[in-house]
Amino acid sequence: MKSVLFLPFPERVSKRLMHLFYFLGKPLSKAFPSLSTELAQLESEYDDWEFTSIGLLAFFFYFIVFGFFFGVVLLVLDKLSFEAGIVGVLTSFLAALSIFGLILLYPKLLLERKNNELEADLLFALRQLYIQSSAGVPLFNSLTSLTKGFGSVSKEFEIVIKDVQGGMSFADSLEKSALKNPSIHYRRVIWQLSNAVKAGVELTSVLNSVVSNLTEEQKIAFKKFGSQLSPLALMYLLLTIIGPTLGLVFLIVLVSFVPISLNEFVLALILFFMILIQFFFIGLISSRRPSVLI
Repeated sequence: MKSVLFLPFPERVSKRLMHLFYFLGKPLSKAFPSLSTELAQLESEYDDWEFTSIGLLAFFFYFIVFGFFFGVVLLVLDKLSFEAGIVGVLTSFLAALSIFGLILLYPKLLLERKNNELEADLLFALRQLYIQSSAGVPLFNSLTSLTKGFGSVSKEFEIVIKDVQGGMSFADSLEKSALKNPSIHYRRVIWQLSNAVKAGVELTSVLNSVVSNLTEEQKIAFKKFGSQLSPLALMYLLLTIIGPTLGLVFLIVLVSFVPISLNEFVLALILFFMILIQFFFIGLISSRRPSVLI
């Protein structure tokens, strides 16, 4: 796994300082039962309680930084008061808590990205594997030929080949690859290949069934995505075109009756929220789009 998100110090320094938070990190890690599996699938050097301790280190660091920043701002503006201090402390706490949450969410985000990259090339790799198997090429030689040209799938197959060359049995290396991979489709395919290798059955029929099932599942995924676009398009029209237009007209009419100031700041705020909604819908549609290709 790459370096941890939002680390307050260089990673070497953070590893030394995180020991100070082990007494909190170990019990807190039990509240995130999936974290251990996620870190293992990312082949991270951290245990779950170590990763939680780093998150706590970042939380306390940013809490102090944000608190100091708000204190300086209040001091410069000469707005120091008990109420302002409470608001500053709460704001700093929520900001630091958000960063803590993002750090713990980071492994899941990396796994989703890895999963999407892998499943985008999986079907093409399996079709190539099926063609070679039909031509009588042994499975090991077929996987060796697939170690290039198929993105993340090639990287996984390359690890399998290296394990076999290092002395591990072919079936065990396949099982190892399936266990550490986040993709459900990949795990299912590799488990079937592993069972076929153990049983010594003909791989052509197995691969034909796997390719057919995966193709159908991808077609269903795209149909489901297409059915979701209509309500999303309606929501987009309501929130970005109809809503702002009617809201602005309502504000103009309201200003003519009620002495409310409709200045440049209010208009800029409306524009900011419209842009924010645009990015929200772009992210929403991108996240729902299937990563698979037929």
